Amino acid sequence: TNVNSHILLLKEDDSTESPTIDEGTLSINMGSMFLNAGRMYIPFGNFESHMISDPLTLEIAETQEAAIEFGYEANGFRASVYAFNGEADKNKADNDVVDDFGVSITYEMKAGSFELDLGADYINNMAETDSLQAAVLGAPTVTEHTAGMALHAIRTVG
Repeated sequence: TNVNSHILLLKEDDSTESPTIDEGTLSINMGSMFLNAGRMYIPFGNFESHMISDPLTLEIAETQEAAIEFGYEANGFRASVYAFNGEADKNKADNDVVDDFGVSITYEMKAGSFELDLGADYINNMAETDSLQAAVLGAPTVTEHTAGMALHAIRTVG
């Protein structure tokens, strides 16, 4: 068993606020099984970019929450499930209920200079993503949770 902690501070150039905790997690690795808990970006989508600004897909789907993630990782395969209590609830009684969850499955392989990364992700409530949450929270509640799915395939040669 291996236990690690991770804290990442964020200071924006255009902000007058002091640095804030962007990520703060505790990870427990037990062979191929793992458990992550804390403030994290949930594993929904792959948003690799070498651009100065973030891609639109990242802007729409990035979700940062206090969550718990449990998974399995071995031989390039990684699968995890996670749960969190978001802010876009169906009613006020849901404020203290962990009713948001998702699944992430990825496979990575390398053979010489050839690399392949495939993945599929699911989240049960897209209203919890950071950009959509701001728009949704103008209303007191959401009427239904709208699920989202992300697929990615990245091939790298050389």
